[in-house]
Amino acid sequence: MASIHTPVELEIAEKNLALYKNLYSAMGPNFKYDRFLGWENQYLRPSREFHGLNHMLAMSEMNPTLSRRSNEHNAGFYSMVSGFFHDEDYPSIDEPVTHMSREYIDRYIEERDGKQYIKPLAANDPIGKILLGTFGFQEGQMLSPFPFGDNPGGMNEFFCAVAAACELHTLGKDLHFILGVTAGIEATIPFRTLERMDQLRSRIAHVGSLLNLNLTQLDTDEMMVGAVHTANKDVTSFLGGMDPNDPDAHVNTETVLYSILGGDLLSPEEVPALRVNKSHIDTIPGNYSPRDFLSARIKRAGLYHLVLPGDDGEQTIKNLFYKTTLSGGDTYPHNGWTTNANKLAYENSLPVRTAEYARLISAGIVNALVEQAAKDPDNVKIKDLLDKLPNIMKPCSLPDDASKVRKLAFACVSGREPSSGYDIARSPIAEFILSKLDERQVEALGKAARDLLLPGDFTEQQIASLNKTHPGLYEAGDSKEQAFLKLTSQYLGTSLETIRDNIVRSAQGCNAWTVGAEIKQLSLPKVNSIP
Repeated sequence: MASIHTPVELEIAEKNLALYKNLYSAMGPNFKYDRFLGWENQYLRPSREFHGLNHMLAMSEMNPTLSRRSNEHNAGFYSMVSGFFHDEDYPSIDEPVTHMSREYIDRYIEERDGKQYIKPLAANDPIGKILLGTFGFQEGQMLSPFPFGDNPGGMNEFFCAVAAACELHTLGKDLHFILGVTAGIEATIPFRTLERMDQLRSRIAHVGSLLNLNLTQLDTDEMMVGAVHTANKDVTSFLGGMDPNDPDAHVNTETVLYSILGGDLLSPEEVPALRVNKSHIDTIPGNYSPRDFLSARIKRAGLYHLVLPGDDGEQTIKNLFYKTTLSGGDTYPHNGWTTNANKLAYENSLPVRTAEYARLISAGIVNALVEQAAKDPDNVKIKDLLDKLPNIMKPCSLPDDASKVRKLAFACVSGREPSSGYDIARSPIAEFILSKLDERQVEALGKAARDLLLPGDFTEQQIASLNKTHPGLYEAGDSKEQAFLKLTSQYLGTSLETIRDNIVRSAQGCNAWTVGAEIKQLSLPKVNSIP
């Protein structure tokens, strides 16, 4: 066994041992240490960052205060075990499913034409009934990681639930316990309405009746408390901690948001070209194109659209943190916690969302120019610009108050090379955007970029929508990139020629947009903790 050399390694080893002991107490004597390590190794795959080991360890912490009972059917055990398994298999980022869960997955899921479908259940299969009943899925249903149309999404979570339920069944755990853990994993499907918790309670009751589990109200309460706790803990990166009444909560939130969702580096989970994948031997891990970067930026903007899809704070944040009404009329967590947590997460997400949209716009401009260059290879001005793009990725010479603008000014304008250690620099393009537009304008243009710059040609619906919101913008034959550049020039109040010239000047001096009268004194919006 390798020696432990650093305090960090020692801390992880201690957490590992404590977690195994707690899981052993919940999952029983058949859960051997080699099985624990095998499941844990899933979180160490090279494609993992957000859904990695540290996240799993945090999600699996035992909380004895959750439960109102001492037997194994309690909220603390449900939350710990579901936290351990909740990101175990993540097919939208991991290729392929690993050996630990392959046999289990093959019992219930099959691939057809590159898509995942739920198999018909075998006769008298209680595990299958728990899985489909808890998730509200049907035999033959296509699985998707994200909701679209009538498809509710939840593919990644369903894969994890299959692995957990089958493993627990193999270990000899009863159906009551397996249902409680499955409910906790289902609850981690993110960004849904509060009513989803009521639906989950109804499904638990239905499955219990179907399998003659004779669940009491307290049984259901314990499952729901465990599920809500697991779901809320999974999204506390938006809050910075589980207690919104902590006077430092807003500081924690800002730190976590910028380091996890607004940080300097893109992860393998966001850019497939960064992953080591033997099936793509022509891809050099660590090297990706402007199109790859733009796709990652669109993905991040989509995340903020899910969390904060509109301007009405109370309406848009209600999907982030959940609560459940218990049989005695109380709620878990209490109403004040949930309201405060949602409000704090909403307020602290706003500046990060602005930064993300600035990055997206910046990436969109560069990608559009690259696309134009491919279609017009003799355009000297665009060729000159592209030759100078690597210089734009270097940090600019900012004025003395750079600390005020640094976090809002990050934006990468091209892909990185394998040898480089950065993805995002203080881009002149992003700084220019942030100096010329207010937050609402940045968001509006960012949302347009998200919608316009997805791969593929214009649809009739997109053209009609564009003509409605921006009359006269679209001309027959325009590409999405051309329409986006026109829209950008309208928002910035300057010509495309001027934008190109300024990009080239910035690439040469790397400070053309960072000093001068047009640059405002930017600062992060002040966020106060909630009384």
